[in-house]
Amino acid sequence: MDANDTVSQTIETVRPRWQDEAQGRGIQIELVKSLDATLTIQATRDELQDDVVNLLLNAIDALPECGTIRVSTQDREGRILLVVTDDGTGMDLETQQRVFEPFFTNKATIGARLGLATVHGTVRR
Repeated sequence: MDANDTVSQTIETVRPRWQDEAQGRGIQIELVKSLDATLTIQATRDELQDDVVNLLLNAIDALPECGTIRVSTQDREGRILLVVTDDGTGMDLETQQRVFEPFFTNKATIGARLGLATVHGTVRR
């Protein structure tokens, strides 16, 4: 599967949240993508989409006022490296230690609370 194509499509799927909804709340989020990977991956499209959605939603939530989210892919030692970063405030040590636990959250609005635990599980497989 072409990871870059799936990542691009997923970014567009989440656009209403990182652009339209954010702008409606007076928040300006810039999304910068640099999709340079040339390798294909063996994960399913649905798994990759779910992971990118979870990472993007976490990045959006980390930007309470405004900021930049960067999404990149690179070839690394025969594998694809997907990186999603934001310039939000970051995580304290306790959050870093628990971030991959199912149902752990430090957000005021609670969703399924499985986002990063799901991503972690997919990557480990």
